[in-house]
Amino acid sequence: MLENVLPRIYAEIEKNDYPDILHTCCVHLIDGKWIDSYWLYPGDACFDPSLTKDERAVMLWLNRGYAIFSSSKFIRKDFLYKYGLSFSHEYVAFEDSDFSFEIYRKMDKMAYTDIQSFIYYIPREGSASTGFNPRYFKSMLSHWKNFYYEVKYWKLSDSIRQKVNDKELEFYQKYRDYP
Repeated sequence: MLENVLPRIYAEIEKNDYPDILHTCCVHLIDGKWIDSYWLYPGDACFDPSLTKDERAVMLWLNRGYAIFSSSKFIRKDFLYKYGLSFSHEYVAFEDSDFSFEIYRKMDKMAYTDIQSFIYYIPREGSASTGFNPRYFKSMLSHWKNFYYEVKYWKLSDSIRQKVNDKELEFYQKYRDYP
């Protein structure tokens, strides 16, 4: 499935005139079965040229939640260096989400392809890695609390801000009993 993927990815990067980020497909493998794959496509709201960079970052998250995963992105090194972008050491989980919001808020050009470049392995229910991990849970809570605080200062239209506020309300309702 992923044979010779890097030359194909490089061809897509060249074809798209070296974008800051190239999104690829991610395939889920659950209990040894290929479940689905996903990718961006031109009709996604995140490609609307009238969006600010902040709005584009939010729309990628709202419309394509998986877009915050770092595993299916190919990112230009000089783009990362230009803005000093890297993963935060603050989080043990959701660090790729934090990183993705930062790169989306800086990028000028993004492209996509349906080339499958990553297999996301989801362990079977009941395995050691699917159990509750308090450290990861605390990191997730911290990430989203920080995100909802910071996004208040981003340049967003009223309609997009309302969508973020709705998500924030859902988040706090779901996790209201946790510190």
